[in-house]
Amino acid sequence: MTAFEYVSVLVAIIVGLGMTHLLVALGQLIHGRDHRSIYWVQLGWAYVLFVALIVIWWIGFRWRHIEEWNPLLYTFLLANPAILYLLTVLLFPRDSEPNLDMRSWFLSRRKPFFALLSLVLVIDVIDSSLKGLDHLRALGAPYLAFAGLGILGCATAARIANQGYHAFFVSVAMVATSLWFYLGLGDL
Repeated sequence: MTAFEYVSVLVAIIVGLGMTHLLVALGQLIHGRDHRSIYWVQLGWAYVLFVALIVIWWIGFRWRHIEEWNPLLYTFLLANPAILYLLTVLLFPRDSEPNLDMRSWFLSRRKPFFALLSLVLVIDVIDSSLKGLDHLRALGAPYLAFAGLGILGCATAARIANQGYHAFFVSVAMVATSLWFYLGLGDL
C-alpha cells in the first residue's frame, strides 16, 4: 500500500459519511413529508453539497504524486471533506420534530452554514495553489471568479435572510456546481 492509498482512506470515509448523512436526511424528508414543510432552497444546497463531496473525493486523487506526507499536509487534505461533512449536518435537523418549518430552520442556521461553505472555497484555492502555479494557471480566471464570487455570495447569505436572495444564490450555486462537476473534473 502506498502512502497516498493509506492517507486517502480516511478522506473516503469522511466523504462517505457526508453522502450518507445527506441521503438519510433526504429519505427522512420524503418519508415524513406530511409532517414537515420542504424548503426547495435547502434541497438545492443538498444537491450542491452532494456534488461537492463527489468532486472533493475525485480531485483528491491529484495528491497521489506526493511521496512524503506529514501531519500538516494530511490535516490539510482532510479539511474540506471534514467541513463538507459538517455542512451536511448543519443542513438538516437531526430530530424529526413534527410540523417543523424547514425554511425557518435553515435560515436560523445560515450564519455557520455559509461561514463554513466560504471556508471550503478558501481552502480549495489554497489547495489548487499548493498543486503548483501551473495547475492554478490551468484552472484559469473562471475558477478564481467562481471562488471569489462564491465567497462573496456566502458572506451576503450569512448576513441576510431575504428569501429572494437565497433562492437566487442557491440557483447560481447549483448551475456553477453542475458545470464544475460535468466540465471541470477532467483527467486526473
